[in-house]
Amino acid sequence: MAPQPRPPRRGDVPKVRKESLRGLYRNIVPRFFISLINGMISDCGSKVEHLTEGLAESREVLKGIEATLKSTEDARPLRLRSWRFRSAVSSGISESRRVQYLG
Repeated sequence: MAPQPRPPRRGDVPKVRKESLRGLYRNIVPRFFISLINGMISDCGSKVEHLTEGLAESREVLKGIEATLKSTEDARPLRLRSWRFRSAVSSGISESRRVQYLG
């Protein structure tokens, strides 16, 4: 006669069959990793979107700075000529020499 298994008691840890572990690995574990990878891809997509918006804003700011620089560069020769003219007038240079001087 085969020995009878004792009835489960409180605090006993149930034994897990190999078949049930295989089923766990086949079903739950791949789903977990797929979910984890999907979450990581979603996070990366959000970060890329945020960085793209930041880049677009930076480009707009750069366009404004470039326009300011261009206008400053365009105005500089005019200010220099004006300064030279005032300098020539105040130093008493004749009109014909002023034209040569400003040339």
